[in-house]
Amino acid sequence: MFAVVGVVLIVAVALVVLEGGSITTKTTGPYTSVTVSGTAATTPGNTGVNLLFADESSKIYNATLTGNQYSIVLPSGHTYTVRLRFLGNQQIIPGSVGQCSAGNLTIPSQPSSASLTKNWSC
Repeated sequence: MFAVVGVVLIVAVALVVLEGGSITTKTTGPYTSVTVSGTAATTPGNTGVNLLFADESSKIYNATLTGNQYSIVLPSGHTYTVRLRFLGNQQIIPGSVGQCSAGNLTIPSQPSSASLTKNWSC
């Protein structure tokens, strides 16, 4: 009886995969990564391009801005130094890319949520 049930289950899983479906599992914390999203703003006249999240080992994660909105998935258990890259105004060469320090973000190694909202400015 167990062998027949096992074969039926394997066939059902294979059919889901072959039909283009997926099998998902619901998980709860702690999470190994966190989706961080929000807004980013720089001084008037500059246009934000992206946010750079650098962890302790200097590995950089890039979040492209759409308007002033961003969303990025970051591994938990790190502190990130955040820099905002922008296109310059008249204070620097117009159209050149500048950076400003936006601050730091610490994601605990066992976060209780899979998402976080954080707004940045500099």
